[in-house]
Amino acid sequence: MLKVPGLYRIVPRLWNTFAPKLFREDAGFRYHFYEVNKDEVKFDMTSCPYHQLCKELDCLEIASTFCDTDDICYGNMRPKLIWKRTKTIVRGDDVCDFNLYI
Repeated sequence: MLKVPGLYRIVPRLWNTFAPKLFREDAGFRYHFYEVNKDEVKFDMTSCPYHQLCKELDCLEIASTFCDTDDICYGNMRPKLIWKRTKTIVRGDDVCDFNLYI
C-alpha cells in the first residue's frame, strides 16, 4: 500500500493514533509520547513485555530478535519515511526510543 504515491505521508499520524491502542499498559508496555508535528511520531518505551518475559525465562538473546524485526520492517517502508532508533532496553539501554518521520 505504501507504493501509492503520497500515502506514506500519513504513516506518522496513524502511529500517533494507533500506537497507544496497540501497545497497551495492561499488556505490559509503558511509554512516553512526545509532542511532535504531524509528520513525525516519537516515543520512548520504558517497559517492554517482550524483554520482561525473555528475562524471566532467561533467554534475552531471543528478545533482541523483536528489536531486529522492528528495524527491518520499519526501516525499509519508504525512502522518505525515516525510521530511527538508537536505544533499546534489550540491548542494555534505559528505554527503547522510537522515531518515525518524513
